[in-house]
Amino acid sequence: MGKRQPAHDFELGATFRCDVKSPGELVSLARAAEGAGFAYCWLFDSHVSAMDPYPLLGMIADQTSRVRLGTLVTNPVSRHPTVTASALATLNRISGERMELGIGRGDGAVRQFGSRPATVPELEHAIGIIRTLAEGKEVTLGDTKVRLPWVGPSDLRVWVAGYGPRVIDLAARIADGVIFQLADPLILQSLIVQLKVRVSAAGRAPGSVHVMAAAPAFVGSVAEGVERSAWFPKFIRHHIIEVLEQSSSDIPAGYSQYIDEPEGSALRDMVLRTCLVGDVDSHVAKLADLRAIGVDQVNLYLMDGREAEMIEAYRQSVIPAVFHNASSEVSR
Repeated sequence: MGKRQPAHDFELGATFRCDVKSPGELVSLARAAEGAGFAYCWLFDSHVSAMDPYPLLGMIADQTSRVRLGTLVTNPVSRHPTVTASALATLNRISGERMELGIGRGDGAVRQFGSRPATVPELEHAIGIIRTLAEGKEVTLGDTKVRLPWVGPSDLRVWVAGYGPRVIDLAARIADGVIFQLADPLILQSLIVQLKVRVSAAGRAPGSVHVMAAAPAFVGSVAEGVERSAWFPKFIRHHIIEVLEQSSSDIPAGYSQYIDEPEGSALRDMVLRTCLVGDVDSHVAKLADLRAIGVDQVNLYLMDGREAEMIEAYRQSVIPAVFHNASSEVSR
């Protein structure tokens, strides 16, 4: 059984937090996203500060039929890999094989209970266990052979989150997708080049590892969008500095502001670079730019209280324009 391929060469996802809405409201948002044309719905996994995503994913799976579902992202520390594998396999039964795994080393979610993020080798080991068990196969843990006897042959697509060269190398070797938390085409292009080099070095076919750009989105005035999304460039700032230092000894013009804590116009510029903010045309143009550099999925972080409005704006205006334009380009 082959790994699932996307319906298009470019897809949209929506990610929801598990602490700002009731379970029923999250289900309603997922149904609305599916109806609007989103290909994916993801839930954050930060079980101390928010509701556990797995029961919520079960509720969403029961009330949807097409949209793909997953964690964005879980980690190998909060749960033993066998627990994650069993949860995903169970949800695959409920959803009709629509589950995918988004996973990273763990950061804030694990520090909340005094633990440390997994190392890259620990992450790779955990992914191997989760994928093997969720696909109905057997693993050896220590001296014990483990298999989920109720799981039949299946496929689990794995998305690995991170920015550093070791995580990108891991994704290039074993993953189906890589998750980059930003929507800045210039920085993403550098990361995608690194990924392509490593995919080739791993002996895999070009395009074997899909690229996700995940970032907040707001359709409306730039001023309000900047205000609502200002947390994001601050949240990822240390990652971006690391990427810039790795990518080039000379920081591109306009990016020196990442080094200092951004405020005022610098913060506004960073929001516009890293997020999707502005009117419909701005979103359509940004999505086209991301698609052109090789992004396969743009995943919108919807979590500021106006999630339903953003989904509706995409349904009415953004999605028809994006996919009409994409179809027109293909037919030329």
